Amino acid sequence: MSDDLRDREAIRELLAVYCFRLDGGQHQEMAALFTEDGVFDIVGNRVYRGRAEIAAAASATKVTTHITTDPLIEIHGDTATQTSRLVTTYK
Repeated sequence: MSDDLRDREAIRELLAVYCFRLDGGQHQEMAALFTEDGVFDIVGNRVYRGRAEIAAAASATKVTTHITTDPLIEIHGDTATQTSRLVTTYK
């Protein structure tokens, strides 16, 4: 498997871990998946910056299940970005 394919698979796995931690109420652990200066942009809501803001936003979330689709992954050397559709259902 090429490095590019390994990187893409690792990014997909990271998103799955993110969703399971968020939906499982592990907000600090979910926020720890971001870099210290990470950005979490909730379209139609606001942009959260840094792990503390991201964890606080996650803690305010009601009981949910997140389903992700259509990951667009762009790899640029040692950095990458992913844009995905995120469907949220409330229990």
